[in-house]
Amino acid sequence: MIHFVEDIIQTNDGHYVAAGYTSGDSGNSVKGQGFVTKIDKDDGTEKWMKRFGSNACVFDTLKSVLEDNENNLIAIGKYEKPCPKYVCHHGYACGDVYFLKINSDTGETLISKRHAPNKWWASGNSIFQLDDGSFIIGGKVRADKRKAVNSAVWRLNQNGEMVWPQPWTGTGRKENNDTHNEEVLALALSPGGDAIIAAGYKRLAGFKKPQNPDMMAWSMDLNGTQKWIKRYEVPGSQSAGFYSNQ
Repeated sequence: MIHFVEDIIQTNDGHYVAAGYTSGDSGNSVKGQGFVTKIDKDDGTEKWMKRFGSNACVFDTLKSVLEDNENNLIAIGKYEKPCPKYVCHHGYACGDVYFLKINSDTGETLISKRHAPNKWWASGNSIFQLDDGSFIIGGKVRADKRKAVNSAVWRLNQNGEMVWPQPWTGTGRKENNDTHNEEVLALALSPGGDAIIAAGYKRLAGFKKPQNPDMMAWSMDLNGTQKWIKRYEVPGSQSAGFYSNQ
């Protein structure tokens, strides 16, 4: 089995926590799960490892992890499930945004929630916590296999429940038989603390069309109301995967 790390942080006790996904167990049709592991700061030994997901599809994946204001771990990603009328296979599965609250000392699952606005695709890539304890998650959604992948942002409370009735979604669409896909990869809070900044890309899909992505930035207020959208069109491929206000 191979472990693929998607994110790593240092916790307040000085140790490290990594999150990602596994390649799958032998004899299990190579169906992997998401994982979180805590690593000792002094000698690199593993203090604990826990796996998350159902083994129903190929890759349940955890994309981002943080330590919340109560010193619990919050991990988000994609909980895979079969698409309607299809079985799961390598590289193709539907899914829900996967939210986990985990005890940092033991790895015990405190809360496990899944969110999807439809029966097809939803997944989370990035997360941060607001001062009131709620969480902002950025990722993508897709309504069905004939629709475009769209950028999405959710707000969840401390128990992983939806605060906004629906996620904010961007401008991913089909137009003149072309599919314009979007995805949020990074998030930040504005300096004034009253707006969310999301960043990622827009890409024209299809093997017969140019596929170089353009970097995108979106802003919405803390109620999920859109403030502005910017697209940065320059030659070559552009995408924003990390944001820093330093």
